[in-house]
Amino acid sequence: MANPIRIYSGPGQLVIWDATNGYLDLGFLQEIKLSEEPVQHELMDGNLHQALNIWRLEVPLLQTDSTLVSALNARRGIKQKIYITGLEAHWTLENVFVTVQMIRGFSSGEAHRFVLTAQTAIESDFSIYENLLGAQGRFENDSDSDGLADGWFQFNLTSRSIVASFLSGEGNAQKIAWDGTVDAYVRNNPWVKIPFGSVRLKLTFSFYVLNNDTVNSASFKSAILLYDKNNVVVSSFTQNETLAASEQKRISFSATVEPTTLIVFAEARIWRNSGAVDITIDNAQLEIGGLTDFKAE
Repeated sequence: MANPIRIYSGPGQLVIWDATNGYLDLGFLQEIKLSEEPVQHELMDGNLHQALNIWRLEVPLLQTDSTLVSALNARRGIKQKIYITGLEAHWTLENVFVTVQMIRGFSSGEAHRFVLTAQTAIESDFSIYENLLGAQGRFENDSDSDGLADGWFQFNLTSRSIVASFLSGEGNAQKIAWDGTVDAYVRNNPWVKIPFGSVRLKLTFSFYVLNNDTVNSASFKSAILLYDKNNVVVSSFTQNETLAASEQKRISFSATVEPTTLIVFAEARIWRNSGAVDITIDNAQLEIGGLTDFKAE
């Protein structure tokens, strides 16, 4: 049997779900291990062939109350969907079975703990969540013909329109402008739902931008705003941006947060800083962890 390949190891927010019992939020745990184990079998000709992969999740739980044990035992024999929101990324593991066992320490001073283990086979679905904005980050469609791409909201823009992308290849981009006399911005709409919340999270917001002004520089802010379940801002982060006349570049900044309450929604915003601005934006992405190549879905 092949050695397991470690996919993830570290702290993270853990939630499990099934259609019968609903969601069970196990909270932020310091030790989560997810590994992939290639399983091989031998054919009659003596050759080894990989038949399937087994995803294995091990999570030590310090809670030992009867309510938690009952909730976990109620899920035995029912396929679960597991969400791990770590500091750098989000993982989803589907179609797994979970079991829970109590582990007794070797020394009298070592606390007992439960270990939640999940295991499945070839029918499992394992994925890493990437661009939270999805296809809306491409600014391709404007179904109501209001000049603003689907999936975006504007405040006090003096003009907006869908134009041909300034990037190589075909497609559209979003042109926006404000006169600088009042607060103005464009943001994703609706807010992105952070996968089942996290009290510790790293987010990266990036986009390509072109200054349409051939004479003057453009000054604005890129921002990430995070909200709790009551739509109240928990944390906000901004980065000042300046483009020279006719300059084109990719802008990116990251924010690492450790709030005292769960983050449920995230907003990516391009915001007025000072003065008038006329820019075109394309290929926006908001993702958990560091910046990767743009993916619309």
